[in-house]
Amino acid sequence: MSRKPPLAGMAVVLFCAVQCRPLLLAWLHSPFDHFGWAVFGMWLFPVAFGLFRPGPAQPAEWLPVAAAVCSLTGAALDFNALRNIGLALSLAAFLPWPVLGAVIWAGIAVSWMPVFGFLGSSIGLTAVLVARFGMISVALLLLVTVARSQKALRSTGTVIRARP
Repeated sequence: MSRKPPLAGMAVVLFCAVQCRPLLLAWLHSPFDHFGWAVFGMWLFPVAFGLFRPGPAQPAEWLPVAAAVCSLTGAALDFNALRNIGLALSLAAFLPWPVLGAVIWAGIAVSWMPVFGFLGSSIGLTAVLVARFGMISVALLLLVTVARSQKALRSTGTVIRARP
């Protein structure tokens, strides 16, 4: 059973993605942001799989609103980090997790953002690359571990209830 994303949520994702055009330029031309696209692809795995797993019928209502506000503010102030945060929030809204999990995953999105390369530029190219891939790899391993433990609990008959 898959869940279909609401049209308004998809419109917010599209709007935020269009606002993030400088992100592609950074990934292609900035030496500290190379392979950010690969980390972004790794970050998208749970989002892509979340669309095909049972979960909340609709994304958290305030996440797309927060995404649009971040993206609009970033466009008005010409501040790319806010635009990127808007994209991360808009995509994280479609995760089949409680809202707190989606917000934490959106926080991990900093690993693919150019601001990560900017802040890490003083430690060197190799260190930034290792830190990017290390951060997303640890996050994905933790995600798989939590998913496996929840699956094991379900198979033993233990009831897992999400908080509202």
